[in-house]
Amino acid sequence: QPIPILVRFWPEDDIWNASALDLGVAVCGDTFEEVRKNFEEALYSHFSLLVKMGRCEATVERLRIAALERDFYDRIKPREAFEKFPIPTEMAPCFG
Repeated sequence: QPIPILVRFWPEDDIWNASALDLGVAVCGDTFEEVRKNFEEALYSHFSLLVKMGRCEATVERLRIAALERDFYDRIKPREAFEKFPIPTEMAPCFG
């Protein structure tokens, strides 16, 4: 089951930005579609590094708890300023 991450997307000075609220992942791009693609790639790299460091399981658990505590994730529609960005379980071996 995908684990949601709260991500903020916003335009600034003709550049789109994306930042995960619970992770140290932030990117930019020329369009919304580009910044989403860049974010997904950065997220994959971030979790690959967490796996190598042995910190993936603890991070996933922290994200699961945050999603439960925030209880509003299901009301966020795609392409809003904040988006529920699901981490596909095939991204890293620590998802199970």
